[in-house]
Amino acid sequence: MNTLLSESLLLTHCFSNAAIVRRKDLTPKARTAEWPLTSTDLDKLDAMFEHPVTAREQGIVLGNTPYRVLRADQHSIYGKLDEDTQALMRQQEELAKSQEQQQYSGDASILAESAGGGTAATTTTGAATATAPAGATDPAPAAASTTGGRSTQQQNHTNLRPVSSATASTSPGTPGTPFPGTPDDGSRPDRDKAVVQVVRPPASTMGGGKYDGILICCTGMFYLIGIYDRHPGMAVEAMERLADWFRSKRR
Repeated sequence: MNTLLSESLLLTHCFSNAAIVRRKDLTPKARTAEWPLTSTDLDKLDAMFEHPVTAREQGIVLGNTPYRVLRADQHSIYGKLDEDTQALMRQQEELAKSQEQQQYSGDASILAESAGGGTAATTTTGAATATAPAGATDPAPAAASTTGGRSTQQQNHTNLRPVSSATASTSPGTPGTPFPGTPDDGSRPDRDKAVVQVVRPPASTMGGGKYDGILICCTGMFYLIGIYDRHPGMAVEAMERLADWFRSKRR
């Protein structure tokens, strides 16, 4: 499968990502390392081919990217990046992030006010201690001041601080990442043998304009998926040729 994917699609230098997915259990049998689609995206494929008219009218969203469907039938779906919908989705994401930040700032302010009351009480205790006779030093108020004042506030801030998406995505064993893009390194005994490395020439040497779209072909046993960014005509020809080969083998 790796050889088929590499020689049939990737060597055309039209595709930035591609995969061969088994229809029975939606398992990628061969894919590029930076494969952007999750298992949730793959779950949509059956419905898309069962209802191609709906896909053509409403468009599709795969890998958090909206596509305007140019062709949809029981054998193939061609989609082009919908830039207007993508811009709207980005605005909605930025608005959601802004609201989260405002809510976090409000929670932090309330926490600071409540912690400020504890600090004032501790300061009063410290003043009373200062009037005690010499030699009767008691480290407890200082410890109480440290515990009840800024340290507690800092600790609470730490607990409220949201985990960044970058940290969550790079942590080992992070859920929700069914197909991690691990490199096919021969030194790793647990490497994913379905991963195919993509070696592409510089964009300046490829010529032509830049396009963004997706091609999906359905055969007897597999879904062939390719995300292209160059030469859509050549990409379609390569994808359909590979799909015809699978169909000729009744696969």
